[in-house]
Amino acid sequence: MTSPGHRIFVSHSHLDNDFGTRLSQDLRRVLNDEKAVFYDLGGLHGGEIWWEKIVEELTGRNVFLLVLSPDAMNSLWVRREINTKLHSKPQF
Repeated sequence: MTSPGHRIFVSHSHLDNDFGTRLSQDLRRVLNDEKAVFYDLGGLHGGEIWWEKIVEELTGRNVFLLVLSPDAMNSLWVRREINTKLHSKPQF
């Protein structure tokens, strides 16, 4: 089942990587599209370029999925991703 309309950004705490990785892999498999899901497992590195890539992916995808956990809610980066998505122009 290919669904080119699904472009998913998964926001998570790095402490939830095991769950988030499995979730992202399952979504890619179900959607039959490796590029349908953006999940940063540490492939991006700190600094300005890293945040620019996050913002590009956040604003260019039509689905924002949050792996909600106490660690995610305590993560400054997760809160920044939420705020960035809330203030971005919808992509439909």
